[in-house]
Formats: sequence, C-alpha cells, structure tokens
Amino acid sequence: ETQDSGGVGKPVLRESLSSAKGASVPPNETQDSGGVGKPVLRESLRSDEVSCLASATKGGIWLCTNDGLTHWDPHNGFHTLTTADGLPSNQTRSFCESPDGTEWLTTFDSPLSIGKADHFRVFLPRSGPALPRSISAIQCAQDNSVWVGSDSGLFHIQNGDVRQFTTVDGLLDNSVFALAAGPYGSIWAGTRTGINRYRPMPGGRGEFSTYSTKDGLSHSSVLALYVDHEGTLWAGTKNGLDQFTDGNVTPYTLHEGMPDNNAGPVIEDAACRPKGDPRRSEERRVGKECR
Repeated sequence: ETQDSGGVGKPVLRESLSSAKGASVPPNETQDSGGVGKPVLRESLRSDEVSCLASATKGGIWLCTNDGLTHWDPHNGFHTLTTADGLPSNQTRSFCESPDGTEWLTTFDSPLSIGKADHFRVFLPRSGPALPRSISAIQCAQDNSVWVGSDSGLFHIQNGDVRQFTTVDGLLDNSVFALAAGPYGSIWAGTRTGINRYRPMPGGRGEFSTYSTKDGLSHSSVLALYVDHEGTLWAGTKNGLDQFTDGNVTPYTLHEGMPDNNAGPVIEDAACRPKGDPRRSEERRVGKECR
C-alpha cells in the first residue's frame, strides 16, 4: 500500500488479492540493465486458482493451488511440489509452517498431513477427538501448536493432543473458514456469521469474544483473516477487505481498487516486515512503500 499524494486518508491499494480468480502475484519479469529492480522469476504458477497464502520461515511465500503447493521467493522464483514429491493430493487447500520447521498441509480430498522438509504423512492424534476431513484452514502458532478450522468447529493440536471448540464453548458458528494467530497465544477465527477471538486463560481455559456486522464487519461470512506485523487485523469477506485498527473498521472494496469484493487470501508484503524478521524481503520494490 502507498499513501495518497496528500499523505492523509485511506491507503491506495496498488496491488491486491482476490479469491475470485486466485491471488495477484508478480508476473515473469527480468532485472533491468542496471541490476536494480525486480528479480527474475524462472517459473510461474501452475494454476491461477489460489486458496491460501502463507509466509515461509526461510523467506518467500507458500501458495496453495489446485495443481500443487508452490513456494515463491524473490531470488529463485516459483517451485511447485506435487504428488510426485510426496503430496497426498495436488488440490492443496491450506498450509502453514511451525517455528520448529514442522509443516502442516490440508487438501480438498485428503486428511490433515504433517511433514518435515516437504515429506508428508497423515497426522494421527495422540489423544482427543478425530479430525474431520473437511478442513478449511490451518494456522501455526508460535508455541509450535496448530489450529484447525473446519465445518465441525475449531480444533487445537498441541504435542499430538487434540482439543475441539464448538458453539457450546462460545464459537459463533461451527463452520470455520479462516484463521489468524494473534499475540499471547490468541487465535482469530472467521466463520459464516462473523469473527471470534479466542484468548487462552490460566489453567488451560479460555474465552471467546465476537465481532459481527453490528461491529462494522462488511459481511457476516469471513473468507480470510490476517494479522500484520503491527497487530492490525485484516478480514476478507464477501463484500471487501476490512481493516480493524483501534476499534475502528475501514473497508476496502472495488471502489478503493480491489479487483473483486470477494477478498482473500491475504498476506503482508515481506518488505514491510520489521528488520530482523527472517521473512523480511531484502529488496523493496521500486516505487512501493509500506505505509
């Protein structure tokens, strides 16, 4: 995003994402003659149907497509993993990496998989309820646990043990479409009736808070969630992209430059991350600023 010419008002969305046709990604480009500019992308996406975007621990981003799991970084371009590399299916749906390097993957027709170094196997819980096959989202946490969103509620996996949360526990709806990790072990969950935030409490307990159209959400059905490095929550809905800042909601739609009002998935430009973050890009795009 860049500020408008007056430096005041809503950011101008120069590049954005849309779930209607996938994610907007840089096209194949070459460096200019002076050696400054965008890197050479040696490959391209195998599919333009993108269902997830996730930061890679070693830099770049992961993209879930219907023809494999693709990693992109500014130096090596695109590299796609498929069933030939051990994926349970090419129709990947959600992916995340834990800080310890554990990889979690879900596809449209296979159960939750766990892996290391891109080698996956079906995850088998040590205790707790069985996970459903219809998993919509997964989110890795800083403590190496993982959250799972499905049409059977919200699940938390820690050290192989599974805990389930449903409307009985305070979840708005048992259909969880999107997840985002917040500070202090909290998790944001996007459902078909709004957003929940779960905060863990001492003794293994926790509490849910809710956000809906009554609080300014542009649509009750939340398709994507993302928390940026400043702690700002971004929510992609069927009616645009909502920015939650200090209790205020700023919507972005076709009018502000979105390619489509069905917003999602969402990820932060690596160049905008704070110094010291291994996911920060070393090269800022020419003419593009974070704020």
